[in-house]
Amino acid sequence: MQLFEKTFIASLILLCAAGCTKEKNNSDKEAHKKLIEVSLGGGMQENTVTGTDIVWQKGDRIAIMQDGNSAEMEKASIYEIAEGIGKKQGKFRYVNGAIPSGPISKVFYPAAALQTPDVPCIQHAAPGHYDSKALRFSYRNGTGTTDDPIILKNDACLFSFVLTGKGEKISEITFSSQKDKYTLEVSDAILSDKPLTFFLILPPLETDRNSIHFKAQTGEQMTEMKKELSNLSIKTGQQYQFQPLNYHGNRAYSDLNLAFYNVAVFSKNLPDNPKSEGHIPAIASMMKEKKIDAMMLAELDKNNKRHDYDQLEAFASKMGWNHQFAKAFNYGGDLAHWHPEYGIGAAYDKKYKVMDSFTLKFPKYGQEREDRVCLVMEYEHFILAGTHLPLYGENSLEAAKKITAELKSRYGGKDKPVFLCGDMNAKPQDPTLLELKKTWIALTPEKFTCPATNPTKCLDYILALKDTGLYEVTFSEVCDDFRNGDVRKTSDHLPVKAVIRYFWATSEQGNSLEAPTGEPW
Repeated sequence: MQLFEKTFIASLILLCAAGCTKEKNNSDKEAHKKLIEVSLGGGMQENTVTGTDIVWQKGDRIAIMQDGNSAEMEKASIYEIAEGIGKKQGKFRYVNGAIPSGPISKVFYPAAALQTPDVPCIQHAAPGHYDSKALRFSYRNGTGTTDDPIILKNDACLFSFVLTGKGEKISEITFSSQKDKYTLEVSDAILSDKPLTFFLILPPLETDRNSIHFKAQTGEQMTEMKKELSNLSIKTGQQYQFQPLNYHGNRAYSDLNLAFYNVAVFSKNLPDNPKSEGHIPAIASMMKEKKIDAMMLAELDKNNKRHDYDQLEAFASKMGWNHQFAKAFNYGGDLAHWHPEYGIGAAYDKKYKVMDSFTLKFPKYGQEREDRVCLVMEYEHFILAGTHLPLYGENSLEAAKKITAELKSRYGGKDKPVFLCGDMNAKPQDPTLLELKKTWIALTPEKFTCPATNPTKCLDYILALKDTGLYEVTFSEVCDDFRNGDVRKTSDHLPVKAVIRYFWATSEQGNSLEAPTGEPW
């Protein structure tokens, strides 16, 4: 189907004159060659709202069922538009499936609706048009007599939004209820004083709590306008028209491609060479391939006998980033290396403004051979922490508790999301991870990350602290395949990645949206 800006159909019905079924004396072989007359008409009411007309479009298919057949795709007759494209009257030709030989009792448009009756959760349309793939119409006739007219009735409803703005590029409109979410992805829509109309098709719903999110971009800044609805009953065949809205983002948002990687001092599987860059060029290329914006790295050398330079600085330089190192302990010193260090670090795009930073220390205890640390970076709109927890379980557990207590005390209940990356030296069901999961949410999959050559353990994670700022995870993975570099050789761990959309307030939140008025569709 296609949308045209002419007159809006108040009650959309499709009339089909099923000529082939009237000729009972024809053989099945001849019957399936007949064209079924299909016309768009009837249902037009006086004084209807101006808006759109609906006509047949190239490739439109309907599914026809006959009396006594079950509603299964393989038992349907599939017909495709043959004549009348762009008009209200057309003819449909048999394509495949069961050959019709008697009265028609069921008809579905599109044909795929017979198998997948739900409205698509993701729809795509330019301004002023709806996504024709989201349309759902059906006809059901219990008597199934040959002379009955076939009427396709609307199985969906329509939300219409009219937006104005000041140059914002609208990209998404999403309706969310407690259980359902439907998103219209928009292309080529720039808001201005001239109103633009957008259509989102929904199934019938009855919900108590709903929200509508409008997302747009102005220059480099992405914003969201969130509106609330309550006690909304969405009925079949209705168009719901909202009052015109002037776009005013009350939340800005950005996407963060975040990674953690235990890089094994960038020299795994390489001969010792204090001056060598080792795997730094390869890993920089790999992170660029994944479009990483910020990351935490574990097992870094800095100006010691093993590596006679600042590894984190060298890596950040390859990325064009800023960086910050956190020393865990002194390592590899001699007369030529007075300040030898080993530790972890943050590397991040220069667009991220650092507001504060500090280091939590976990001195070696019992069997531990190394001091460990957690580096915490506070940026303008989010917190990023990175750690390499102690090797032994009881020490790892105590360090995890200390991290949680400190970050919860500082940032719990505030408007910045808090992310913790690390080699936790603990598997998902170990006490350390079970303790962390009381107050943190795992954002990356619990797939094996170590050893990289043939992983058998999940030790590396990205987590988010509960009850902090707004965010949503749009993608996450254990990175086990790259075009630019052999991840099986660059370290004994695999990197993990999460794509996170984080939000911050730009104006008063929680505005309600007046309930829409309903008109027959």
